[in-house]
Amino acid sequence: MQDNKILNVPTNSKLKRKNMLQLFFLIIFVVSLIFLFRLIAKPKVSTVKIISEGHKQVIFEVEIADSIPKKAVGLMYRKKLPENYGMLFTYDREGFYPFWMKNTYLSLDLIFISRDNKIVDIKKNLKPLSTEQINSSVPFQYALEVLAGTADKYGLKTGDSVVFDLN
Repeated sequence: MQDNKILNVPTNSKLKRKNMLQLFFLIIFVVSLIFLFRLIAKPKVSTVKIISEGHKQVIFEVEIADSIPKKAVGLMYRKKLPENYGMLFTYDREGFYPFWMKNTYLSLDLIFISRDNKIVDIKKNLKPLSTEQINSSVPFQYALEVLAGTADKYGLKTGDSVVFDLN
């Protein structure tokens, strides 16, 4: 019988250690996937109220996209969306944050909101599944995605006030 050390064949303890290490990393990976799925699958929901010049109010129920995974997915893959429902994207500070419609089956209106909660720009009737970059013409801190036609239906325009609670 030949010596295992000479043939460089792993001993049982080395195999056990290797298998335990692989199992450990597999568990870490699965737990990470579950955590990520829960971040995306269990949306934080709030309301957004838009008040126009004539004090007309429109209320939306929104999912809050406040993390990188939620912002990356947005409203992608959805085949339908209830009326007066949308997604509010939040950022730490005002800036220019690009959007696109890749893997988004619904046409949307995108309402850009400043840090002082005023509508500063609106992009209407965005083309589904487009990879064209969508940008606001001015810096914004929040963006509200709603079904296409919503801005026209309610007469939403720049300067309208927006009220929401992110807690």
